Amino acid sequence: MSNIIGREKEIRIIRACFSLSRNIILEGPVGVGKTFLARSVAQNCQSTMIRIEGSPHLSEEKLVGYFDPPMVMEQGYTPDVFIQGPLLRAMTSGSILFVNEINRLPSSLQNIFLTVLDEKQLFIPKLGWKKAHKDFCVIATQNPQEFIGTRLLSEALLDRFERLIIDHQSYQEEKEIVSSIPVSDSIRDKAIQLVRSTREHPRIRRGASIRATQAILELYQEISDFDLCASLALSTRIEWIDQDADPESLIAELEKKKDNNQQEKKER
Repeated sequence: MSNIIGREKEIRIIRACFSLSRNIILEGPVGVGKTFLARSVAQNCQSTMIRIEGSPHLSEEKLVGYFDPPMVMEQGYTPDVFIQGPLLRAMTSGSILFVNEINRLPSSLQNIFLTVLDEKQLFIPKLGWKKAHKDFCVIATQNPQEFIGTRLLSEALLDRFERLIIDHQSYQEEKEIVSSIPVSDSIRDKAIQLVRSTREHPRIRRGASIRATQAILELYQEISDFDLCASLALSTRIEWIDQDADPESLIAELEKKKDNNQQEKKER
């Protein structure tokens, strides 16, 4: 797939699940491209995708559908006055239902998916059972469990999914992703190294993704101050263990480490 750099194994797995109408969860940290990957593979397979956002505020009516009250008063509880939600639309049309951050859904909605995924049908009061099209399947994403606002999916629900772990890409793949941004190679490499270092730093709980690298390089085109661009990009994309820490101290630390490495090479 020409619009995706790397991810050959992941693409092959997702395609297989689509062709078999099997449900799959893509799990990984923010910014690794879970949504982009799912959408791109679906488009390549010429499959229709209906998307919902996992949220504790999502209701059963918004997910499944509801009867339109004024029309019920006129016509009664007939199929014509039922407004289908994204779940029912995907089921009846044989589309892919994409659930972004499924582990943010309340437990009551997770339970709805059990019957749908297990029996490929859903009971709707006053309408009866609605069967899913044979091509219907669910692809979901979830962040690691340590992320704020997430909840454990039940064993019963997980048993209806395959799970694919997606992590950050290699240095060379990340370099290729940002290769079209017009900056010098030295600045590009510096930004990539800085962002990648946040993922393994002992004072950082959650490191930055390739989005931070893109932001640094795009900002640098207008603001020719690397440290300032890095500070602007990283301040919203990393989570420190020490709340008093800041991007500036990280940048200074990495610059010092780089200088020490260069000095050691000269002494050798």
